[in-house]
Amino acid sequence: SQIYKTADNGQNWNKINLLVSNFSHIYSYSVIDNSIIISGWGGYWGTILFFRASFDNGNTWINYIDSIPNKFSPQIRNFNDTLYIGTKYGIYYSSNKGLNWNVFKNIDTCVSDLYIKGNNIYAIIYKDNSYNVFGLKKSNDNGNTWIDISNGLPQNNEYTSVCALGNKLYLKVYDDSLYVSDNDGLNWKPMQSGSPNGSYYNPLSIFNDTVYYQDGNTFEEDEEMSDEE
Repeated sequence: SQIYKTADNGQNWNKINLLVSNFSHIYSYSVIDNSIIISGWGGYWGTILFFRASFDNGNTWINYIDSIPNKFSPQIRNFNDTLYIGTKYGIYYSSNKGLNWNVFKNIDTCVSDLYIKGNNIYAIIYKDNSYNVFGLKKSNDNGNTWIDISNGLPQNNEYTSVCALGNKLYLKVYDDSLYVSDNDGLNWKPMQSGSPNGSYYNPLSIFNDTVYYQDGNTFEEDEEMSDEE
């Protein structure tokens, strides 16, 4: 995997030297000022988790994996220049580009992905130690209390990514299906058409009025984004 950057709205692209092996898969990355934080899987069989950071636009890199207290998901989320990751024992966040991490104390289960919109936090969790039963939780008070919003979702298929656009909440499932909720997770329905497919673990993300899917597919919504943060 590689990351490229452009300074002219996509007319020309330059490759960033990531200093990772040819067998590495970059799962996600985040850019804050002149800093780049990347995470993903390395090794010939993709079994080695890496977490690296550059503070000079990719010229030099340091290994960051020891800064995180617990085993973690390779998905990095950046909201208002604060980094968030799911771990085996809950959600950690860093306000100094990953140098130090704090934990949300009221969710201590395994979290594989999360999304934040305003005061709302949405977290994909494993409901048991077998990692075969999945759930989706929501907090509307910055992580102090949590409620389950997975009613109507498949329970025995892995949830891989979650995001919110306008008044809609989207959930990607491992079998390439995509579910949408129009009432903040109270009810869910599968999207019948227009959803991307082909890359099970690649995350959903939001930019302007569009939901992006990392394998290059996009699907657009007509939602106004004035309430997005």
